Amino acid sequence: MGTNKNLYIAVVVVILIITIGTVLYFSGALVPGAIKSGNFETVTVDRGDVISTTQAAGIIESENEVILLSPATSIIKSILKEPGNHVQAGDVILQLQTEPVLDDIDKLKDQLEMKRNNLEKNQLNAQSTKLDLDYNEEVKRLKVVSLKAQLSDQEQLLEVGGISPARVEETKQEITLAEKDLAMLISKNSIRLKQLNAEDRGFTYKYAWMKKHWKKSNCCFRK
Repeated sequence: MGTNKNLYIAVVVVILIITIGTVLYFSGALVPGAIKSGNFETVTVDRGDVISTTQAAGIIESENEVILLSPATSIIKSILKEPGNHVQAGDVILQLQTEPVLDDIDKLKDQLEMKRNNLEKNQLNAQSTKLDLDYNEEVKRLKVVSLKAQLSDQEQLLEVGGISPARVEETKQEITLAEKDLAMLISKNSIRLKQLNAEDRGFTYKYAWMKKHWKKSNCCFRK
């Protein structure tokens, strides 16, 4: 019974303390007089005269940073703009040592010339190969035509008994073989022409890529 009474008294005391503290806080009794409303003045800070100066040290962090990537590996020759300087579009910030890069550009030029020569050589070889393919195909066609004309003559002789049936049959077999050879040659020529076209596209692509790469490098480092 005594325990409950003590607990009740403790709760009442805590409630009284909280109530008194709340009243004092909102009434301003606990606020120092120096910062009470009406005892100080608020103004908006603006630019004005420098009344006094003082030495200080610190680190200034830039609001914006830009990373410059060089088109090629090189060494910085001189820095024309220091960190914190104002720059305008087109201003030269730093200079690179261009001699090694220019040597690489000249090497690219030589490689570009080799690619151009390879492209021209491949195109000439392709033209020569196409002529050979057309010639071989025409020879096969003429052989078939010749055998058919020979068969026609033999059939006329066969009617009058001037040739044996076995010889006529042999000519027919030769025509069949010649036509198969012609068909096979046409198929092979078609495949070979596709290969030539693929090789030409490959050489053209390599030459165009090298030319674009060389122009880009030459434009950046020879200005």
